[in-house]
Amino acid sequence: YPVHYKSNADGEVYNFSGAEYYNNSVPWQGWMIDYLNTIVDMSGATGLNYTFRTGGSDKAMPESAYSAAVYDVGSGLSDLAVSPFWITSDRLLISPFTMPVAMDDMYLWIREPAVDDSWNANARKILNPFEPRLWAILVGLVFLMGALTAWFADPEAEHHIWYDTFRNNEWK
Repeated sequence: YPVHYKSNADGEVYNFSGAEYYNNSVPWQGWMIDYLNTIVDMSGATGLNYTFRTGGSDKAMPESAYSAAVYDVGSGLSDLAVSPFWITSDRLLISPFTMPVAMDDMYLWIREPAVDDSWNANARKILNPFEPRLWAILVGLVFLMGALTAWFADPEAEHHIWYDTFRNNEWK
């Protein structure tokens, strides 16, 4: 059955939100409670008291009962919280954790998009390295350089003084 729970005399499990969970005369049960009892028996510790988290932690951490239990430990109201907690950065800011008893394996599954192997898709891949605006600048520079090259290469044309400076016939 679950990690920890409370049940009545008939064996019916109480709801987590009921007043029975706050009643300390109803004993806790579950595999995590058995695990902790075994550790306590082996260590010889005494005075272990299982209780539910405080109502104040429910107000301070309304988003999660687990975060509320960690809040009680961080506030000094409890010495430890018994449950399989996920160690999150928010909870680590409240209270330190011990070594994990178990680890959860989590996988992210995503749909693999269909591969487009058409001729057009493969031809467009050559444009992928740059954004369209950069491609426009590069093509514009190629045409500008072509026009300047043609203008400077024609010795018969009327030119600017720069042409004569760059094409100084004394050096030929």
